[in-house]
Amino acid sequence: MKLIQHELIQVLETGAIPTTLAARLRNPADRLAMYGFIVDRKPQQFRQFRQLLLRLFDEEIAFRNALWDGTVKDNGAFSECIYHCAFLLYCCAEPSDTVNIWRAQYLNQDIGELDGWYFIGAGLNETLSYLERTNDQTSAAIAEYIENWSSYISPDSLSEWQQGRRNWILDDVSCLD
Repeated sequence: MKLIQHELIQVLETGAIPTTLAARLRNPADRLAMYGFIVDRKPQQFRQFRQLLLRLFDEEIAFRNALWDGTVKDNGAFSECIYHCAFLLYCCAEPSDTVNIWRAQYLNQDIGELDGWYFIGAGLNETLSYLERTNDQTSAAIAEYIENWSSYISPDSLSEWQQGRRNWILDDVSCLD
């Protein structure tokens, strides 16, 4: 864990992903440890991890597909990490990440449907504007989903959702020790 922390501090300082950290991306326990480190940072630091999180999200999708196909096994400790990574991407507040996160929407029956919150880290209006400017079929589907979903939520529930996701990551990380 200490080595991972040191490598993640390097990401903060340089913006580059050290080769030694890149080698750990395929390990579910290491990915979970990374999420625990990142979620504990100041919110303004999340964006510095964005490129790493995008790579981690690719790994989480591959892991969930492998679980679905039966080519890997999990005792439940790591199968939810796709949600952790999606939350941290949400925290980066980059509208284009909505399209990346959408790749997990309906990935398989285990994933089901992601909460609409995951898709609006940049803000509801900013995200919908981005999707409208993108003007493609996927963006239109995402925008429709967000618009339908947002008509049923209360803006007051956002902080509760954020705190719940943060605590979920920290609870899962605490099981690593």
